[in-house]
Amino acid sequence: MKPLADSDPRQVGPYPLLAELGHGGMGRVYLGVSPDGRLVAVKLIREALRDDERHRGRFRREVATARRVPGLYTAPVIAADLDAPTPWLASAFIAGPSLQQVIENEADGEPLPEEAALRLADGLVTALAEIHQVGLVHRDLKPENILLTRGPTDLDILLSDQGGVFLNDAGVRVIDFGISLATDDALGSTRMTQTGWLVGSPAYMSPEQIEGDTITPASDIFSLGAVLVMACTGSSPFAGPSVQRVLHNVVYTEADLSGLPPRLGAIAAACLAKDPAQRPDLNQLRELIGRVSASARPWPHRVHRLTGEQRVELAGMLRPMGSGTTTGNPQEPNGINKRSWNSRTTDRTPFTADALLPAKFVNDLDIEYVRVAAGPRPCEEAGPDDLVSVLTACGCTEAMTGVYLEQGGPNPPVLVSVAVFPMPDYATAKSVYQLLIGEARWRMTIWSAQVGDDNTPRPGTFDSGFRWAHDAYRHRYVFSARAIRTDLLKDGWLKPWLRAAAKRAATSCGPQNHRSS
Repeated sequence: MKPLADSDPRQVGPYPLLAELGHGGMGRVYLGVSPDGRLVAVKLIREALRDDERHRGRFRREVATARRVPGLYTAPVIAADLDAPTPWLASAFIAGPSLQQVIENEADGEPLPEEAALRLADGLVTALAEIHQVGLVHRDLKPENILLTRGPTDLDILLSDQGGVFLNDAGVRVIDFGISLATDDALGSTRMTQTGWLVGSPAYMSPEQIEGDTITPASDIFSLGAVLVMACTGSSPFAGPSVQRVLHNVVYTEADLSGLPPRLGAIAAACLAKDPAQRPDLNQLRELIGRVSASARPWPHRVHRLTGEQRVELAGMLRPMGSGTTTGNPQEPNGINKRSWNSRTTDRTPFTADALLPAKFVNDLDIEYVRVAAGPRPCEEAGPDDLVSVLTACGCTEAMTGVYLEQGGPNPPVLVSVAVFPMPDYATAKSVYQLLIGEARWRMTIWSAQVGDDNTPRPGTFDSGFRWAHDAYRHRYVFSARAIRTDLLKDGWLKPWLRAAAKRAATSCGPQNHRSS
């Protein structure tokens, strides 16, 4: 996303614009907000082309095409004005990085692992089925037009307090129908621009698309195969030093699939058959892919991180810094302004155990608890996948965890597990807290006093035993505390002891523990 330039519009139709999402030869796409608070992607024809009837006609076809597709696996059209001085199209904004962004991201190194690549293939088959069933061929299936999304739709709620809501689910979305083609169009229609250039992306075009032959759904199957190879290897199967060489390779050269695992290699080979009649249809392709486990994490960590970064960027656009805070200028005794804790951009609290967790605390029953283990742990360990996806999508990749043990009692001690989740700002912390106080609270990890080689807690195996949960949020932090007796006693009479321990632990954690020098 790019900030709006002076030359960019500030509003299109009923949609105030927030940023530029991208641009191409025909137009620009902006991030906007609908009157009901939903985030939208607004596409505008370039100023230089708006009076060109040929381009206006192409834009009309794009809108009509997009409206034919149901939208469950694409970006559904919300509104359009084709007769405006500058025609525009508004579709739902889908949160998540493009496959191209994921491939290009170098921080995590390797391309998609096999399970994620199979999930990608399965998602693309489902999306193409939705497109093909209304008589369309996409014709431009490429990594830039594929979004990898992460569930759950609770993210709609998380942005609602900040004036914007976006769609998000765990799966694949195919976007941009700018050059799609109805399967009943005449041979050669709209396959080339008036200047003679092929319409499409050379490395992902099918041989028949390049040669101007009849385009059928099998063309998208070929593109899927090329996308799959790129996702798995980081390289196009038809790469060359020039566009002409790439086009030649697509038509005449067999793809090198030696870098793919056998299962993925077989799928790609079937898709990349030069003869459209030899390629599998979508049903056959789904059989080749086989069953993709619904319980597997949808995507590798870098997808989570990219989504989280996007979420933080959106939060900064949608809500002024520090909103939701009290007025005045409250100070801690050490001179720290409490309001600075409301936003990541102003909070100077170090992400350390001593800064966020007390060394000990005493609860309302006058029982002392001492910290016996502490340290940062990945958010992926904090709970089940659907909960983790919300935390990481909100920009939280690590939690500060701690384990406390009851001191001096005659019985097996009560263990209190705490986790502090730093969020971008106060509003996000509040929204995540509202999620945690529901059913999710009973699925949070209880950390063990047993530490790993890095001396930080590890998830415990507390599958039984009476437990008490207390969650809270203050400033930009969410606090999660769980109390359980170490012998896993299930008796209900433990309730007041566990409740007092969990409550005081949650209220004792936070940036107030940090004393700057």
